[in-house]
Amino acid sequence: MAYSENAPELESKLHNHFSEKRLNLVNLRKEFFEVTIDEIEKWAEANKTPITFTKVAEAREYRETHQIRKQGKKAISKATTKEIPASIESLFDE
Repeated sequence: MAYSENAPELESKLHNHFSEKRLNLVNLRKEFFEVTIDEIEKWAEANKTPITFTKVAEAREYRETHQIRKQGKKAISKATTKEIPASIESLFDE
């Protein structure tokens, strides 16, 4: 993740600079680039552009899901059934 005081301006500058590394040349609205965080950091330093990087995101739900999968199918079954209401009517209970 990258934080900037002016994210739209930063995004535009990054898109322009890394345009040759764009993955989708058919639909330019698909904003995917083959660029490393290190390349972005080097660009930011060279252009004196303040960006705060978070290289390890929280991703709590992803990590919990990964742990459930490691525990096996029994754990998946148990985790999903407790989220399912006992009846359709219970969906509308206040």
